[in-house]
Amino acid sequence: MTAMNPRPLLIVSPHLTGEILCQPPFGLDPEAFLVTRLESVQWLGFGRFAAVILHEPPADLLTKLALGLRDSPALESLWNLLHGLDGPRVRGLVPAPARPPKAWSDLGLEPILPHELATLTDSVAAPGVATPATHPRSAMTADDVRELHRTGVRVLPAGRPLTDWAREVADALGMSQGRSPSSHVLVRVAAQTRRDLQARGDRLFQAAHACPGLLFVLDPPMIPVFQDLFPALKNRLVSTTVHWASHGAFTGETSVAMLADLGCRGALLPAAAPYAAPANLGKLASLAAAQGLLIFTTLPLERLPGCDIMAPRPGSPPAPTVFVPLATTGDRGPADGPRSPQATWTDDQELDRLVQGKGR
Repeated sequence: MTAMNPRPLLIVSPHLTGEILCQPPFGLDPEAFLVTRLESVQWLGFGRFAAVILHEPPADLLTKLALGLRDSPALESLWNLLHGLDGPRVRGLVPAPARPPKAWSDLGLEPILPHELATLTDSVAAPGVATPATHPRSAMTADDVRELHRTGVRVLPAGRPLTDWAREVADALGMSQGRSPSSHVLVRVAAQTRRDLQARGDRLFQAAHACPGLLFVLDPPMIPVFQDLFPALKNRLVSTTVHWASHGAFTGETSVAMLADLGCRGALLPAAAPYAAPANLGKLASLAAAQGLLIFTTLPLERLPGCDIMAPRPGSPPAPTVFVPLATTGDRGPADGPRSPQATWTDDQELDRLVQGKGR
């Protein structure tokens, strides 16, 4: 029985050449690899490679990938490669042993030294052969857990997987796993032009990564622009306004159906006439419930349709959640009880603390 030829490596590098890779410290066989540049990755299929080696990937590129930003064909290709369950293993080529950057750990990108490349194909299982997962992609490492503990964080990010060693370290440090957010945090995105949004792009993704419950509040004309620039965040949008009518000549107003078509999570409801009129609130509640749109408001609960502050009647079906009580930062209400807000405003200073890993 003859052995099958090993699958080649795909080496993505800005300046490595075939001649360099055939010499020490790499020592690769000319038939054992293919070299390409990052801009060509989008045109390649990855299934025929034993592994993909990223050499000197730009730090900002990996940070974008770790935050979920895919605003170019090359980034989209790398995202699919790093998160594909059946794709080849991805390694980062480093000149010497060192602790990998945080973005590498977030992406599950393991470092590899030049002299290890020659034996990599022998250690990679053939297609269809399962191998144990030693470093789950996007999982937190023990170093990540220690760093969070050092900065004062005692609750791990919700929904983030842990390596086995990271879980043991977290238990030893008394850190708990956060739950998925049941409340919302709203931040106003002050942008009048496409350029304004582009200038804030990195900050928006960092904030979204740090706070899973964060929603971005924009004026309706800027919502399509935001979604075009940041498709990974398109489901985190809240409109600054909404109208209670399903149709009609309401110049400058935005209907529930329009916001639903845009993919918005919700809208703000001014606590003033005519929006707060009981008849208009009833119309808005029906339309929003049908479209699955959340309405954030500072109106008292007893004035909102379907918000019975008394105990529900026996046998009555639960009403769909439409109106979400909203408080401003510093006015969060009591810790429990029927009037406790389910959404709060935040500001740039609080976002900075979240991005730096010092949020609650």
